[in-house]
Amino acid sequence: MPVWDCLPILLRRVQRVTQRIRLSIIVGCILSASCASESGQSTFDFSPTPEAETWPKPPEIERYAYAGELIGEADFQTMQSKVGTGVRSILRAIAGLVVGKRQYQELRRPVYGFTETDGSLVVADMSLKAVVKIKLDQAKFLVWRLAADKEAFEAPSAVVSDGSGGVYVSDAEKAEIFHLSANGQPIGRFGSESLKRPLGLAREPYFGDIFVADAGDHTVKKFSATGTLLDVFGGPGVAEGRFNTPTHMTYHDGGLYVSDTFNFRIQKMTAQGETILVFGKNGLSIGDLARPKGIAIGGDGRIYVIESLFGRLLVFDPAGHLLMTLTGEGQYAPKFYLPSGVWTDASGRVFVADMFNGRVVAYQELTPLNGEGVYAETP
Repeated sequence: MPVWDCLPILLRRVQRVTQRIRLSIIVGCILSASCASESGQSTFDFSPTPEAETWPKPPEIERYAYAGELIGEADFQTMQSKVGTGVRSILRAIAGLVVGKRQYQELRRPVYGFTETDGSLVVADMSLKAVVKIKLDQAKFLVWRLAADKEAFEAPSAVVSDGSGGVYVSDAEKAEIFHLSANGQPIGRFGSESLKRPLGLAREPYFGDIFVADAGDHTVKKFSATGTLLDVFGGPGVAEGRFNTPTHMTYHDGGLYVSDTFNFRIQKMTAQGETILVFGKNGLSIGDLARPKGIAIGGDGRIYVIESLFGRLLVFDPAGHLLMTLTGEGQYAPKFYLPSGVWTDASGRVFVADMFNGRVVAYQELTPLNGEGVYAETP
């Protein structure tokens, strides 16, 4: 065969070799990133970028910045800060075709959470039927499925720190509170004789008492750290101190805040059950509480409330007056789809369990409140 007749065949072979080399380089980058993640060398940080979306928009003073989202293990990549989400997805797809698709663990229906002192997130996931501990500094995604010895969670609804590294978890279907150690091992349980449908949890830090929002009989029940029932607050009704399906709670600076969901309001109580603040009403306007769920306390005592029905994060001053709202219903960040829990950390970040979008979304507080409970005029 003449040499020139062989040229097309040679060129095609060269092109194939070149393509394989390129794919090998791409896969190598992906695998090296994955290995870095598995070895704990990759980290994830909720920090706003200079281009991050803010609320409100300039020229008004920016009060909050979007700090990112976390879905699962695939977010722990060394390429995270350099490559966009869409590009990362394409690269993972190519890697999957060549070397087999890696199965990443992900959140599915996160409903509740808190941040530990080391920055780790602990999240109750209703669809996974598990508690997930996400160690951001080590790129570890730990899934704890056992509520007790050889007994799995059915509907983990809330999780709260026990003050010693472990956690308490409410299970709505099992109608009990379960105690897990710092490494996720079951070490105790209580409430089976008194709870009907436990949802929200809160812990009083000094005595270690545990408050449980029991939607099954419209009460808040107070337990000792060892599981002894100490008191019962409320009961069905619309008067102050009564509840209609309490769901989420938080304890802050001597106050127990309860989302009284189907009374469309927030109630703040003392640790002894005395009501000291009530705000909210049903309605369609921004600031109304058609389905209040998650509740948390942020910088300067501002109150964050998840308005789940319309997918909003509402911000109130310490007296319950609306300051502003963040986002609205939607599929893509920073929008929400039936959000559930909200919590804060010591760095002024606000985390939302965006339940039906299967992720945790974070914001950064940018400005404080002044002495009158409104936003300061400068950062």
